Order: sequence, then structure tokens, then C-alpha cells
Amino acid sequence: MMQTVSFFRASVLNSSYSAFKLALASHKNIDFAARVISAKNESAHARLVKSSCSNTDYRDTLLKIRKYDSYLNKIDYLECAGGNSYCQAYSTSAMGLQFKSFK
Repeated sequence: MMQTVSFFRASVLNSSYSAFKLALASHKNIDFAARVISAKNESAHARLVKSSCSNTDYRDTLLKIRKYDSYLNKIDYLECAGGNSYCQAYSTSAMGLQFKSFK
């Protein structure tokens, strides 16, 4: 059920985080996630070129580019891991995506 919701968010709503979660959930979704996030990254780069340095949108766009680059680097790592469950579990925890319980 959650993968269906994530797929809807990634494909229809163009959510980069949902696309990234799909890539983490299944190795077969890596190409789809990379395409969605790459398109958003290219759009952000084009928006950055058009905005001025003093504009607030410039700073927000820089932060988005940083986020998209981070997602793409992590997806590249998952792709290199080749779906190895040990590597995926390691990379998921190394990426800070597992929640720690606070006592």
C-alpha cells in the first residue's frame, strides 16, 4: 500500500522524496526515481540561472539542488550495490533514514 502511495506521489505529484523512497524500497524502481529526480534537478538549475543572487528564490533553489544532488548520489550508490540486501540495509542506515528511538 505504501509503495502505491509513494508511486502516486512520485509520478503524479513529482515528489522527489517519494521517488527516492521507491528506490530504497525496490531495486527495480531506481531508474524511475533517477529520472524523476534528474528532471527536477535540471529544472532547478534552469531556475537558478534565471534568478538573481539577492533573490530569496535563489537561496531556496540552491537548497533544492543540494537535496536533489544528495538523492542522486545515494541512488547511484544503491545502483552500484546491485540490490544486495546487506548493502541496501547498510546504506539506508548510513543515509540516516532509520529512525532512532529516544528513551
